[in-house]
Amino acid sequence: MKKNNRDLIIIFYFLTTLFCISNNVFSQAEIFSLEGKIMEIFEKNKNSIVRVKAVSQTEDDDEKPKIYAGTGFFVSQHGHIITNAIVVYQARRVWIEYEKQYYSAEVVGFDSWTNLSLLQLVKLPEVFTHIEIKETEMPQTGSIALRISAPFSFGASPSYGIISGFDNSFGSRIFPCAYIRTTIPSGPGEGGSPLLSSNGDLIGIMVASLPELKGSYALPSYALKSVYNDLKVHGKINYGWLGFDIVEKYSKKYNRIMVINKIENGSPAMKSGLKESDTLLALNQIPIKSPHDLNNVIFLTRTNDDVRIRIRRETGIYDYNIVLTSQPINNNNEDESLDTE
Repeated sequence: MKKNNRDLIIIFYFLTTLFCISNNVFSQAEIFSLEGKIMEIFEKNKNSIVRVKAVSQTEDDDEKPKIYAGTGFFVSQHGHIITNAIVVYQARRVWIEYEKQYYSAEVVGFDSWTNLSLLQLVKLPEVFTHIEIKETEMPQTGSIALRISAPFSFGASPSYGIISGFDNSFGSRIFPCAYIRTTIPSGPGEGGSPLLSSNGDLIGIMVASLPELKGSYALPSYALKSVYNDLKVHGKINYGWLGFDIVEKYSKKYNRIMVINKIENGSPAMKSGLKESDTLLALNQIPIKSPHDLNNVIFLTRTNDDVRIRIRRETGIYDYNIVLTSQPINNNNEDESLDTE
């Protein structure tokens, strides 16, 4: 009861502050209506949240094992849990804490590129709920978001913030797809938390923190669904690889264009007959208007997928069907200011 009272106090102060700074925009009735909706979303989803813990393997038998902790949440009635991969990577033992009980878990698979891992409980709790992963629309910048985490020894704890943008990179680090940037700070043990919209839909999962900006990044739900489905079936993700880079250039005739800049030796792109200086128009009928557009589409492709590429040359417009191969390991250096949970 004390925990629920604390959560309600947090909600009250958040919405009171929102009302004070925006009383010219929202009426008091609208603020309290929003308060009720957020409380309803928290009550509906709090029993889906777990604390994930793992004991790391050590090279030296005399070295004391380290214990890592993070947040996770049920995504199926069969006891599947999504969390951050960094929490359970090379773990000797994994378990979750739920309703003051401990449950052993097995790692079904993980993906280091998105920092996600899928767990399966050995024995299920008698009562729990799960959060459905759906391909919801990307939230609008400025919309309210709710995160539910399980930090330290606390139970499910709500936090609130604003969707502040969408980024494909941070510093020198290139993201797999466009990440959702929020104003919700992410502390120890809060990576792997679900991010929910004001309608209660899952819109992402927390995968990285931005301590300097007092914010965090979330992988959007459409990407999460793709990763979850692959991990559940294969235990890993075989990302597709085309093998070329594009750069943005300007043309007197076409204005802004995306030009194939470099084609890797032995890549599917080279074998297909694509040429450097070709203008990339579309991939799988999706217009490519920036290098980020290409990354977002490629993220959803897999090894052996047949993709259709449309390019333009001086002699005309051409379509190519290309079978993708496995993506090489990404050795991009990560910016130290972007903390993986």
